[in-house]
Amino acid sequence: MFLEVICIALLVYLVKGGKLSKLIDLDIKKAALIYLLLFLNLGMLLVYYRTNFIYKEYLPYLNILIYLIYISLLLYNIKLKGAKILLVGTILNFIPLLFYRGKMPVDIVALEKIGAYPEIELLFQDKVLTHCLLNLDSKIKLFSDFIAIGKPYFFPKVISIGDIFLAIGIFMFIYSRTKDLKEE
Repeated sequence: MFLEVICIALLVYLVKGGKLSKLIDLDIKKAALIYLLLFLNLGMLLVYYRTNFIYKEYLPYLNILIYLIYISLLLYNIKLKGAKILLVGTILNFIPLLFYRGKMPVDIVALEKIGAYPEIELLFQDKVLTHCLLNLDSKIKLFSDFIAIGKPYFFPKVISIGDIFLAIGIFMFIYSRTKDLKEE
């Protein structure tokens, strides 16, 4: 979902005369945290899927730390266009991680609606690092991945309300750079 939003926002930005070099030239406070987040995310995925690390079951807890760093990065940069909406989306996605051992719960009914049966099987086997199945009696379903986006959409998926806020925030952030074009 985020890749699609980024592509659409970049397309709008380029159509309005934007240059990618200008988009990269941002005044982000504590930008080193971005590299830390990339390192932690990639490291977590590599260790989980490419090694026989004996403490793999604890890796999802690292996801909680990653979200805390991401929240702090957004707070440092709260004045950037879209940052407040990104922060709301991040916090909405962070809440279920606290209740599900660092994993985002996914509604099985929504997965069935989009025909994601291989994913359901992996989730039943607890072989997915970042997601797990939502308990049917869960009181935090509203914050979980429960919104099924199926056909005619090209890339069926299940998303959360937090993901919608994140997509809007990403679009706003990239689109806001078009205002800088008018000032040049």
